[in-house]
Amino acid sequence: MQNNNRHSKSFKFFLSAIFIVLFSSLYAQHPGFSMRLDFGGDEEPSMFVLDENGDFVGIINIAPPTDSIYVHHTYVYKISPLGDTTSLNLSKQDTSLQYHCITRTMSGVDGFMLQGLGFRLGDSSQMKFTIFTRIDDEMNILWEKIINLNEFYWGYRYFGIELMDGDFLYACSNNNKLHLLKISPLGDSLSYKKTVSPESGDLFGFTYNSDSTRVLANTEWAYYNGGDSISSAIEIDEETLEFTRHWFYPDCFRGPYRNMPYTENRMLAGGSSHWINLAENKFEDQISAYILDSDHNIIHQVHRTDPDTISRAAEIYGIDYVDPSIIYLGGTHNLQYLVGHEPSWIYIAKLNDTLGVEYEKYLGGDANYVCMNITASPDGGVLITATVHDIGITYFQRDAMIIKLDANGSITGTNDNKSIPISDAIVYPNPGGNQMFVRTALKNCQLLVFDVTGKQFINKTLQGLVTSISMEQVPAGSYPYIVEQQGKKIISGTWIKQE
Repeated sequence: MQNNNRHSKSFKFFLSAIFIVLFSSLYAQHPGFSMRLDFGGDEEPSMFVLDENGDFVGIINIAPPTDSIYVHHTYVYKISPLGDTTSLNLSKQDTSLQYHCITRTMSGVDGFMLQGLGFRLGDSSQMKFTIFTRIDDEMNILWEKIINLNEFYWGYRYFGIELMDGDFLYACSNNNKLHLLKISPLGDSLSYKKTVSPESGDLFGFTYNSDSTRVLANTEWAYYNGGDSISSAIEIDEETLEFTRHWFYPDCFRGPYRNMPYTENRMLAGGSSHWINLAENKFEDQISAYILDSDHNIIHQVHRTDPDTISRAAEIYGIDYVDPSIIYLGGTHNLQYLVGHEPSWIYIAKLNDTLGVEYEKYLGGDANYVCMNITASPDGGVLITATVHDIGITYFQRDAMIIKLDANGSITGTNDNKSIPISDAIVYPNPGGNQMFVRTALKNCQLLVFDVTGKQFINKTLQGLVTSISMEQVPAGSYPYIVEQQGKKIISGTWIKQE
């Protein structure tokens, strides 16, 4: 017990030291920026984290557009608070490598642990090997290890965490199995355990608990006992890798989601909420955040975006903070799958320490966007990674979007190579039918709609987050609109009513 307490105290000091260094940078405000990365293939950004200097370090996977098996190549990107980039190519000849996770490591040489999957060309793409790559802060490769678990893999269901004693715990889930592997800072295998359903579930991440003494695996469908509680946090003993306790998250809370330690012995969780509206016999989706006590009871909660339109938290991590008074929650509004043929938006909300909304922004709307990861910045802003797929392209070819918003939710820098629309309000669906919807978190707003002659025929006060306007008596055609707040234009555009 004394040994565990010693590790706990040192680990808390380590977390506090990081916070102090990062928090001191809050006063050095940096501008926002955006980058669209198009290398002629399918580009997909994955997890991004902070280094000790406040730079963002993360993963971008690239594959040529093809209808056959993807052959991926991975790059590690380091992005400064001003948008300057350097990269490291992790590709190998005759091998497909797709990294997904990056974990900040402090044991030995400071740096990062990259975790990914791969297969050698000519072998089955279904039986992938696991690869660990350790790099330092200067993006030099220190070592690589390949482990073959002889299991089918898919998706993002693998994560890692540095333990209090410097060892590294890796987990992956597939086919109702949860694999736990502990390795040393040098990559030596120390212990392994496989757990099968009903305790395993699907993995959505690792974290420490509220007092940073125990590892929690965030899962879906583990210990499911009926009802709406399908997501659970499972406590893991670091020595034996045994499951010791578990807690359920609030009803209808599901992946993708993230749970992390917060202030005052509490937890912060953000993800997707998905439930059935029995009265209208339909599914409803929102992006949600919770502040929970150490037993996962709700202290504060917030549910955002229009439940009538499919919304989902960021595919990897959709909630993050540096300063506890500034929490970012993000995801995708009007989510579609595969190529997508309608506009969608990256949704981002800035929350305070009681989950009150400071602002919400919609990014995009000119193409099909999917939010992948959000990383809070030490200067009070946020880095957002996403994919963008131009509407009308029938094959699966996405570009990577890297967007940094400043503390005010703006892109104010001059280094954009292709900007992204940012709005405080959206009008949807567009094209639409007999109903037009306007969503904004701003107060005292009006919607003005004009006919083809320029005559205003709608002047509607917007009330609540979502306002519905009947367009049933309006003939098919194009209608310019303006959303304004006390005479100041917020957005403008043209809404199209279909036949």
